[in-house]
Amino acid sequence: MTDLPYNPRLRDLLEAAQTLAEGFGQSAVGAEHVQLAILGDAAAIPTQVMARLKLDAPALAAELREIMGSAGYNGRK
Repeated sequence: MTDLPYNPRLRDLLEAAQTLAEGFGQSAVGAEHVQLAILGDAAAIPTQVMARLKLDAPALAAELREIMGSAGYNGRK
């Protein structure tokens, strides 16, 4: 991997993902936290693509949160 700098938008998304991980009581940020952070940003390109495809980003975020709150979630301590 190269040492490319993060742009401000990515830095903000990663900070949001860290806040989400901490909110779930976890000490590490996982892909699911990054995905939730992206889904929470209406200006993010992946979220815009979902809107164009008529996919429901809030419903996907709710499903992710439900799985992450379940006993079988591997990201738990």
